[in-house]
Amino acid sequence: MSFLDVLLGKKRKCKEELSNDLVTNYTYTSPIVEKVIPEVEYNSDEITGIAIDNFIDASDPMSIAKYKNNLRLLIEMAKKSGSIERFVTIRNDDFFPNNWKWEVNSANTAMEYVGSYLTYEVRCALARESLGLTEFSIPNKKNEEEYQRALHSLPKDLGLIYKPVRFRSTKHFTVNTPLGYTGSYNNVKNNRLYTVIDSIDPFLESGYAYSLAYRDAYLDITHEGLPISKDAIVLISEENYERIISDETLRNKLSERRVVVYRGQESVAINMLLTELGILPSNPGHYGVEYDDETCNIVDQSIIDLCTRYDITYNQGHGNLNGTGGHFSDRYDDINRERYVADEDLLSFLKESFPDMNISSRVISDSYSAYDFVNKVGVHRVLEAINAYNQHAKEAFERRKFKFEQDRLAITPDISLIFRKTVKAIDMFYKNDSISNMSLDDKYKIQDLIALFYHSDTVQNQLLAATTLCQKLGVYLEEETMLEHNFSK
Repeated sequence: MSFLDVLLGKKRKCKEELSNDLVTNYTYTSPIVEKVIPEVEYNSDEITGIAIDNFIDASDPMSIAKYKNNLRLLIEMAKKSGSIERFVTIRNDDFFPNNWKWEVNSANTAMEYVGSYLTYEVRCALARESLGLTEFSIPNKKNEEEYQRALHSLPKDLGLIYKPVRFRSTKHFTVNTPLGYTGSYNNVKNNRLYTVIDSIDPFLESGYAYSLAYRDAYLDITHEGLPISKDAIVLISEENYERIISDETLRNKLSERRVVVYRGQESVAINMLLTELGILPSNPGHYGVEYDDETCNIVDQSIIDLCTRYDITYNQGHGNLNGTGGHFSDRYDDINRERYVADEDLLSFLKESFPDMNISSRVISDSYSAYDFVNKVGVHRVLEAINAYNQHAKEAFERRKFKFEQDRLAITPDISLIFRKTVKAIDMFYKNDSISNMSLDDKYKIQDLIALFYHSDTVQNQLLAATTLCQKLGVYLEEETMLEHNFSK
């Protein structure tokens, strides 16, 4: 048994992990299979840098030895002080934060290429065509393998449709914890293109925070984005780095912050970087290192104390199932209509492109209707229409984005205060279950106002909804009348 094992003593899980096990009825085990890495010894009385020239090799034996030594020192420091004082937010994302600010995911801020029934039928038709099959030919057992090869050889983005990302009024982070170590609680893809590690101060001081825990910290970013500090670090895998910096715009943006490139497992690299920054990870992760009871208690209590100091709810789950459970904002995210509007826009474009065809919404939502449409019109004409629509959608998005960014400039400190008060009031309204004591008519009125407050594109409409909501929820706004008057001029 190593010195570190003796120091750490009895092994157990921290409270957040245990509560997660109780919810899911099983103990989460990381699916990552570790390679056998030869151990090397490293002892130092000071926190040691692991990144060399802003590069971390998470599989290097010396990097692992330095990581374990840093953990030992940080555990000793935590036990001596009885608390953890340094916290960072960590976000794994495929979208680079615009203007170094975490913004709402909406039709005004981000788009993506997505598949549909129409996409699939276009691809199938092209695969059949490459094999000389008619539209009514069904690949038999003999040529099925050939057909599948033809289908998968098509460009991955062929036939995809440019649509708004799913609307999200909140932005989620982990705290002192790699996303990959949060188990089944955050059942989302990690190992995305960018990992941004930043001071927790912007989150704490935003006035928009809903909940804070190591495995999930989230806040409202519908009304104001969350700034990323100058001290933030961007972590990028070795595999993705060259492709990312080949884009001149991204390369220039990344030059404004520290960038660390890593090789190996992302979660390990994040934890290594945390320890060299003097931050004790909430979960030590790999290599047989676990925290003893005293360390776990300090880790757990420190985040709870932080929540108390900033009056933020501790560890409230976000997911909403069928309108119950979780956080209220998840329900309002689900009823947002932006993606439906995008489907309607696509349908209108197809009707204009093929005026002689009787096109219904089933062309987008039903496989057989999409198949029938592609075969009647012709796959190349449909593909040409999709490409034309994507160009139309890009141009429309650029106009929306510019308008949205200009509109946000109208948020003054007084309006910001009203927005933050309204977010807090709605949060407490649902926490206290006040809605259950309302008449059906009043309930619908409140819900419509909340939807307007979160889904509206303009500051003016959001402000109108906010002031009306605060009146109905009994929140006093000293500047309310003046703001409404001035804004309407």
